[in-house]
Amino acid sequence: MPLGVLAAASEHGLPATTAAPASLQEAIVAYARAQHGGRIEPAKVDPEWALHPESFDAVTGLRDAESGGGLQAWLASLPPQDGGYRALVAARRRYAALVQAGGWGTTSPPLGLKRGSVGRGVLALRQRLDAEGYTSVPSRSAATFDLGLDQALRQFERSHDLPANGVVTVRVQGALGISPEADLATIDANLERWRWLPRTVAPDRIEVNIASAELTLFQHSAATMTMRTVVGDTTHHTPMFAAGTTAVVINPPWIVPVSIAKAELFPKQARNHGYFTANGFFRVNGELRQAAGPKSALGRIKIDLDDPYAIYLHDTPQRSFFSLDKRALSHGCVRLERPIDLAAALLSPQNMSRDKIDAAITAAATRRINLATKTPVFLLYQTAIGNEDGTVSFHPDIYGWDAKLTAALSQSAIEHP
Repeated sequence: MPLGVLAAASEHGLPATTAAPASLQEAIVAYARAQHGGRIEPAKVDPEWALHPESFDAVTGLRDAESGGGLQAWLASLPPQDGGYRALVAARRRYAALVQAGGWGTTSPPLGLKRGSVGRGVLALRQRLDAEGYTSVPSRSAATFDLGLDQALRQFERSHDLPANGVVTVRVQGALGISPEADLATIDANLERWRWLPRTVAPDRIEVNIASAELTLFQHSAATMTMRTVVGDTTHHTPMFAAGTTAVVINPPWIVPVSIAKAELFPKQARNHGYFTANGFFRVNGELRQAAGPKSALGRIKIDLDDPYAIYLHDTPQRSFFSLDKRALSHGCVRLERPIDLAAALLSPQNMSRDKIDAAITAAATRRINLATKTPVFLLYQTAIGNEDGTVSFHPDIYGWDAKLTAALSQSAIEHP
């Protein structure tokens, strides 16, 4: 049993391990540590990766399992048990098989293909989608772009963060051209990030996926609210971390970070001497601040977190950003599509209804409401998510963190102690 587990480590994106009987215990300990996120220290690879795997005593765990006759159960308990992790492991098996079978070739369907198109390009598109599991049964000829192919392409587009319009665009062409080897590497990077998370997550929590720029509120372990977000741009990253909510601020003023004031706002004031006055900026004790109100960069709601990066969740007057497919546009904080709804959910246990929040916003005064319960918040970077139907939702590696993690892991093979 232990040798089989070690040999099958690749199913979890870990290097498969073979061990002689004399070193079997050492190999098991190394594998157990790896399954608990012990291959690298995330923050040492990148200080913005502030998710810290839980401490895990593999030596004691193995000793107790052997003495208690529960080695098989202990080995089975080592990987994350969450359904999302298991779905991604299952998807990995399929992509590994695709790689083993030679992938799906390099033929690129021509631009502009859509429902009603006919020809070899349509056949190539159908074969490419079928290879990855986006199956379409032709109604007549396989070379005809029919309803089934249209639906398959739209599913592919949705799974790759692309507008689901059923047309082969440049972006669709690019996504179709990604090799199964590259997809497999993306899956492996995300399996590793799963191992950085707590093994038991709170049933009430907030998860932000930086890669897809989306927020999900979980209540009693069920996703009850999902919204689009705006996250940090490629210069001002939103870091990965775990924190807790501390307060909801209604009508928040904005204390402008020095870097933003120097690089952006003071130059605007220099070009237009009425800019500060028109937008509610003023100076207090050397700080640049923006008054609360409809023009405030923080909008009407701010949700404070107890994180080390001074990152928070907030409203924004730039509502048009939420209609964009690419929403990595902020200086690092997370802008919310539905900030009042989220604030109402957090404040509901304190008898603060949506109507009361609306009334407080209308009153225009700044009001800070400390939260009696700190809801855990996880800012994650999930570029591959396993779905129940066996497909994978891929999201763009906007910060290049997949490649960075893959490189770090390649230098950190599972080593015996």
